[in-house]
Amino acid sequence: MLTPIKDYPEIAKDAIFDALTLIFGLTETQANKMFRFSWPSPNGSEKFTAKPTTDVCYIRLTPNSLSGEGYINDTVSLGDNGGVERMDTHSGLRAQLIFYGPHSAENAMRARVGFNRTDALSVLKTADMSYVPNRSMPVSMDELIDGNWFSRNDVSLDFYQLIVYTGAVGLIEHVPDIHITKNS
Repeated sequence: MLTPIKDYPEIAKDAIFDALTLIFGLTETQANKMFRFSWPSPNGSEKFTAKPTTDVCYIRLTPNSLSGEGYINDTVSLGDNGGVERMDTHSGLRAQLIFYGPHSAENAMRARVGFNRTDALSVLKTADMSYVPNRSMPVSMDELIDGNWFSRNDVSLDFYQLIVYTGAVGLIEHVPDIHITKNS
């Protein structure tokens, strides 16, 4: 049976958070206040606690079909007691960043452009991810929440992530008899 060799969704989540922390020049404490992963999560969704004067970003990660995705490279390494089969493929991932606050437009564009930075790309590389640049522009849509108007700007960022599956391959213990017949 083939199984993934890493917890890819969690690795992607961590890499995107770390890259955003770097892009915005935040400490980990500041980043935890600004960036929040939204639904669903093992602990449920986080309550919206921002004020119209507070900059905050909700991040939603979802699978996303991208061109060139889904091709599978299959290799088998054989040894004396069997072998290991490795299948790797690229999976598309979309991070929808939902920025609220007085700097939401600037922050959405900053995130979109910032993932092109060499240091941000290096963070993604540790998670076997690559950024797909210039897919969409931020979209502005103010939102009424609990009687307060919030400035809101959304930007969707696309990534490829290398996914690797491995599994054991047994040896052939018995070769069936082969009878060659001639058709007349």
